[in-house]
Amino acid sequence: MLAVPVGAPDALDALAAEADLVVCPFRPAVFSSVGQWYDDFGQLTDADVLDALRAA
Repeated sequence: MLAVPVGAPDALDALAAEADLVVCPFRPAVFSSVGQWYDDFGQLTDADVLDALRAA
């Protein structure tokens, strides 16, 4: 299963071949980047990601 809040329609169609189910409520026809759909899309460091994975 793949669940994302926003995605490019062509990318989601391609991923549908790999996942049992694709859930994406917002598929804008004009899509240039994920970050454009968020008020705050700050970058994470590798250390941030590793810390989150260790906490999980």
